[in-house]
Amino acid sequence: MPFEKGGRADKQGNRYEINCIIYEILKVFDETNYSVIVEALGTDEIGTDILVTTFDGQKEHQQCKARNASKDCWDISDLKVKNIFSTWKIQLNREYNRKVALVSPMACSFLFDLHERACNTSNRAEDFYSIQIMKSSKEFQKFYKSFCAEMGLKSEQDVDVLKSMDYLKRIFYKQISEYELQERINQNIQYLFSSEQKIVYNALLSFVVMEDILGKEITQSILFDYCIKQEITFRLKDGDNRIAPRISEINQEYRQNFRPLQGGLIYRKEFDDCIEAIVKEKAIIISGSAGYGKSGCTEAILNYCEDKKLPHIAIKLDQRIPHKNCKIWGQELGFPGSIVHSIHCISRNENAIIILDQLDALRWTQANSSEALAVCMELIRQVEYLNYERKKKIITIFVCRAYDLENDNNINLLFKKQEFSENIWEIIKVSDFKEGVVKEIVGKTYEQLSMKLKKLLRIPSNLYIWQHLDKEDTYVDCLTTSHLINKWFEQICRKSVTVGLQQKLLMKQRSV
Repeated sequence: MPFEKGGRADKQGNRYEINCIIYEILKVFDETNYSVIVEALGTDEIGTDILVTTFDGQKEHQQCKARNASKDCWDISDLKVKNIFSTWKIQLNREYNRKVALVSPMACSFLFDLHERACNTSNRAEDFYSIQIMKSSKEFQKFYKSFCAEMGLKSEQDVDVLKSMDYLKRIFYKQISEYELQERINQNIQYLFSSEQKIVYNALLSFVVMEDILGKEITQSILFDYCIKQEITFRLKDGDNRIAPRISEINQEYRQNFRPLQGGLIYRKEFDDCIEAIVKEKAIIISGSAGYGKSGCTEAILNYCEDKKLPHIAIKLDQRIPHKNCKIWGQELGFPGSIVHSIHCISRNENAIIILDQLDALRWTQANSSEALAVCMELIRQVEYLNYERKKKIITIFVCRAYDLENDNNINLLFKKQEFSENIWEIIKVSDFKEGVVKEIVGKTYEQLSMKLKKLLRIPSNLYIWQHLDKEDTYVDCLTTSHLINKWFEQICRKSVTVGLQQKLLMKQRSV
């Protein structure tokens, strides 16, 4: 049935195309599609409403047609009038991994049947033409010959018949009604999200209509960032091996342990050094003494990744100890395989960041750390291997205490340049705060402190403790980090008694 004439027809046609876009975007969430581009630019734009890229690198140029004037189907003349064949030929001739598709509620049986026959043939031109075409109805033969003519092929020549078979294998006709399309969208939303279906749909509708997305590659990182801002939550079921939601969970686990100073994350030059190394696609080692702010650097990197919408994963190795090999460890983390292969899948056309923190802790978290370090070595090799083929590199960042980096032979072996390896590690050393930074944070009482205490507070972890101490007390006898910790604990004990907690319990907890 045709649309009503006038403005309503335009609105209904647009609604169908918008729903087609939302449907393909949902497949990006589900990791069936790698990315979607709406109204691509350049040659990609020709005959294309939606450009879909799959995880194996195939590209599909989709045209969405809600109606064919007053007709209830598509025939060869309609396809010619709409210049569909001529635009398809341009895209199909560009690369073998490109496909084209017409998405419409209307039937186009002959085109669908030609695709099916081309996919189910002996691949001999004579068999395809003489048996699968010429033994069909006159109308079907006419459709095929007209198709060949529109694609610049001669149906009686074997070489052109073979070419037509190649084209037809990569031409898809997707018949889907408005009702079925909406139902598929609703079902996918219910599967992928725990937020209310209507809220998610309206958010995606707003994303397509209101956001500046035209001509831009829409990937998981962009979509996840948008959903977080819209306070949309994802549904992750047992056995669900989708990569992006699992990465999001692991990153939340990593970041929940970070405790900034009361004024928030304090800018440091080391942050700029880290970002500069990332921009140059260098592998990084963040090194420094305990409490000097290595975690602050990783926090700055994560903020940068979120701002630039770069896929990233951050893991504390003392909490998620590498085990057996990369594949098994990745599966234990909830991925289909290695974390390297997983993040590669969702970041083929953009940089990705892997942060492995607490490398030095592997010495103390198990009797024999050689297996865990061997997994780290395998991970480094996997990144190097994939980076040979990637235009945008995966960047590996290890965080390790300076003492262990300089004195542990097993850790040193991880970063020793191997033959045929292109990896050159950028070591970023995190030092203590500058005096001016501490002075500004402490405030007016800074000048009243002893020289030893001033120096002690240049260590970020000590400054954190200082901010939580009662300022009415005096701390002239605090000369070491242990003194500060003891003062803080004494304060906690005093306050705990006022709320009914027993000091014995606190002492027992501290000893644990």
